[in-house]
Amino acid sequence: MDEIIGFIEKDQSAKELISTGVASNLNQLSVVAICLRQLCSFQPWAPMIEYRMKLRQK
Repeated sequence: MDEIIGFIEKDQSAKELISTGVASNLNQLSVVAICLRQLCSFQPWAPMIEYRMKLRQK
């Protein structure tokens, strides 16, 4: 996600193609991805988070 957002911020032509709604969603998704990465790095309960996420998807 960081790479996509960085590319959009640096490339003016890419920035023009992205609507404000899509940009907002990308920013929110980036925050969620960072939080999930941080949560999964904590032990010993990190595997339990992944297990519960899989249960919610079913």
